[in-house]
Amino acid sequence: MKVDDFERYTESCFQGASAPCMSVCPLKVDVRAMIEKVQRGDFTAAYRLYRNQVVFPRIVSTICDQPCKSVCVRNPFDEAVDLRLIEQACVELTKDREPIRFNVPRKKHSIAVIGGGLSGMACALKLAGRNYEVTVYEKQGLPGGMLKELLPQEIYLSEFENEFKDVAYQ
Repeated sequence: MKVDDFERYTESCFQGASAPCMSVCPLKVDVRAMIEKVQRGDFTAAYRLYRNQVVFPRIVSTICDQPCKSVCVRNPFDEAVDLRLIEQACVELTKDREPIRFNVPRKKHSIAVIGGGLSGMACALKLAGRNYEVTVYEKQGLPGGMLKELLPQEIYLSEFENEFKDVAYQ
């Protein structure tokens, strides 16, 4: 890819065309919007955007294996953008890590979530936030699942505690 081709590609990338990094991201993080907010110095807005897409931002920004790096359009010229560092900066530099809560009526149904790993806890959080009665069943007693092999317990447990502090689950 020549420099002119690179400039044309990146220009279209920021005008609505799908960015390769976003296409390979399993969580489809809106990289363009997040970087735009970071460039303005608004880490809180970037954090909110990121948090709404990944549910547990501190955990995900720590364990992300960065598939985006392999398809970054900057690779042929210098090096890939390290989006994980940008995500971690958003988590660390935000002025407000409070979860967003909505006032929705209590639902009549209760829901059981089997497994307290990252996916189970994300599901429980989304449902509890919609005011369902949620019970998480975890055979090991504490939530975390495979996170126990990837992170110190205090990191993921404190993230769960923060995100669940205004919603109830058992």
